[in-house]
Amino acid sequence: MAALPSAMKRIIEISTPGTRLHLRHRCVDIYRNGERLGSVPLEDLGVIVLASPSLTVTSAVLGGLAAEGGVVVVAGADHQPDGVLLPLRAHTTRGERVRAQVLAKEPLRKRLWTALVRSKIENQAQLLEDPGGVRKLLQLAKQVRSGDPGNHEAQAARVYWSLLFEPYQHLLPGPRFRRSRSGEWPNNFLNYGYAVLRAVVARAICAAGLLPELGIHHHNRYDSFALASDLMEPFRPWVDHRCLELIPEGPSEIDRRSKEALLSIYDDPVLVQGEQTPLFLAVERAATTMAQAFLAGQAGASAKEAAGKLVMPSFRGEEE
Repeated sequence: MAALPSAMKRIIEISTPGTRLHLRHRCVDIYRNGERLGSVPLEDLGVIVLASPSLTVTSAVLGGLAAEGGVVVVAGADHQPDGVLLPLRAHTTRGERVRAQVLAKEPLRKRLWTALVRSKIENQAQLLEDPGGVRKLLQLAKQVRSGDPGNHEAQAARVYWSLLFEPYQHLLPGPRFRRSRSGEWPNNFLNYGYAVLRAVVARAICAAGLLPELGIHHHNRYDSFALASDLMEPFRPWVDHRCLELIPEGPSEIDRRSKEALLSIYDDPVLVQGEQTPLFLAVERAATTMAQAFLAGQAGASAKEAAGKLVMPSFRGEEE
C-alpha cells in the first residue's frame, strides 16, 4: 500500500492481493489476512487507487467516499485506469454551474484553453536545463493566441520532449527519448503519473460542480473526462519532474517505491498568485476558478474578463 500523508487529502494505492476495505465509524479500515493494518477517516481521503484484481471493497466504502467528494480508480495490469468512480453531489449549486458550463460561448472556451496552454508551456520551460530550449518555450508561450490556432502546444512539446531527459539519456534505452504511451521507460512512469493526475483533476472538477465529460478543447468521443484532460495540462510538469528525479535511481519497472514517489507530488509546493500551496489544493483552485469563469460568462462578462478568473499554477519550487 503506497500512501501520501497530506494536511489536506490523502491518495492511497491498494495493490496487495487479499486486502479488504470496509467502513467503520466513518473510517476506512484496511485488513489483510484477517489482520487490521490501519484506518483512514473518510474525510481525509481524496483518491483510492485499486491496483489488484483480488481486493475486496464494500459498497459502504465506495458510497461513503463519493459522498465525501473522493474518487476511486480501478487500475489494470498495465497500471492504467480501467474505471473511475466520481462524486456527483459534491457541490450544492451544481445545477447552476453545469448550466453555465454547457452554455459557455466559444470565445470564452477559447480564452480558457489559451490560459491552460500558456501555463503548461511556461511550466515545462522551468524543467529544462538547456537555455536555448527555455528561451524557445517561453517565446512560444507568449505567442499563443485565443484557442491556440497555431498549435503552439504541439510545437512546445516537440522541443520539450527532445530536451527534458537529455541529461539522463545515457541511463535510458535507445539513442533518444520519445514520448509515447506504449514507449520504453520512463514512459511507463509518465503514464502512471498522468493517470492519477487525471483522476485528481476529475475529482476537483466534480467538487467544483462541473461536468468532467464536457471539455473546452478536448472532444474525443472516447474521452469520458474531457474537461479533466483540459485542466490537467498545466499540472503535467509536476509528474515530469518526479520522473526526472526517479531516473538516476531506477528501476525501469513501476514498483512500490516509484508509485509512492509519483503519488507524493500532491504535497509539492506550487506558486498560485504569488503564494505557495500544495499541488492538491492548486488543482482544486484551478477547478473552482474555472467554474467561476463559466458563471461570469453567463452573467454577461466579456470572454476576456470571465477567462481572467481562471487561476493557474506556476512551477517555481520553494523559492523565486
